[in-house]
Amino acid sequence: MLTRSDQNIVELYKKIDDSIKYAALIQATLLGDAELLKSYFLQSYAIFQPKDRVGGDIYLFDTLSKDELLLSVIDCTGHGVSGAFVTLLVKSIQRNLLDRLSGEVYPHKLLGQFHSEFSSILQQERTFLDVGFDGTLLYFDRSRSLVRFALAKGILLFQRGSELVEYKGDRKSIGYANSDADFKYTLHELSVQKGDRFFLSTDGLFDQLGGAKDLPLGKRAIKEILLEYKDEALNDIVELVLDALGVHQGSNERSDDVTFVTFEV
Repeated sequence: MLTRSDQNIVELYKKIDDSIKYAALIQATLLGDAELLKSYFLQSYAIFQPKDRVGGDIYLFDTLSKDELLLSVIDCTGHGVSGAFVTLLVKSIQRNLLDRLSGEVYPHKLLGQFHSEFSSILQQERTFLDVGFDGTLLYFDRSRSLVRFALAKGILLFQRGSELVEYKGDRKSIGYANSDADFKYTLHELSVQKGDRFFLSTDGLFDQLGGAKDLPLGKRAIKEILLEYKDEALNDIVELVLDALGVHQGSNERSDDVTFVTFEV
C-alpha cells in the first residue's frame, strides 16, 4: 500500500510527465514541415530524435518565394527542457529576422543578426545567462540553381556522385556572452545540378558514444555510408545512418539530441 508521501510523489511525477508530454507536442509544431521540403527537392528527409522527450535541436524551413527556401539546422545550448526553451527563442528570432528581410539573402549576414538579437533580448553581459547555438543556415534558389550557406560550428556534407566534401563551420557560436559580436561568418556559394546531395547535421549524431572502445561514432562512418550507397534512394541512406547509429550506441544511453536533414536537388 502506498503511503500518503508515496502518493504525493506519484501525483507530482504524473503532473511533470504530462507537462513534458505537452511540451513535446508544442515543440513538434515548431519543426519545419517536411512536406515543404518535398516541394523543393527531388528527395528530402528530416530526422529529429531528442535525447529526452524535448530537445535543444531544431530544424526550420521557411519559404521566401515560390523558388526560394531558407533551411536551418540548429543545436541550442543544452537538451531537455532547458534546451527546448532556447529553441523557442531561436524560432521567434528567426521569424523576426525573416519579416524584415529584403533583397538578396546571405546566410552569413543572418547569423550575425542572430547574435545581435540574442544579445539584445537576453542581455547576457549583465546576467548569469550564457546560452546560444551552433548551426547551419542554407538558402536555396531553384530558379538559379543556387545554394548559399554559412556555418556557426555547423556540419554540412555536399555530395556530387563519388565526390564528398565536408564544409567546416566557423569556430564561433551564436549568442553566447563571450561571442564576438563583430565576427564575420564565411559565406559559401555553390551552383548546383540535378542529383547533388546535401547532409546537414548537429553534432549529436557524430558524438554518440559506443562501440567496443566507447568512442564517438564520428563522421567517417557516415561519410562511408554516403559514398558506398550513393546510388541508393535517400530514404535508404537515412535508414542506414540510423542503423549505424543504433548499432554503435548499443546499450549506451543517448549522448545528445540527434538531428539531421538531407536532400537531393
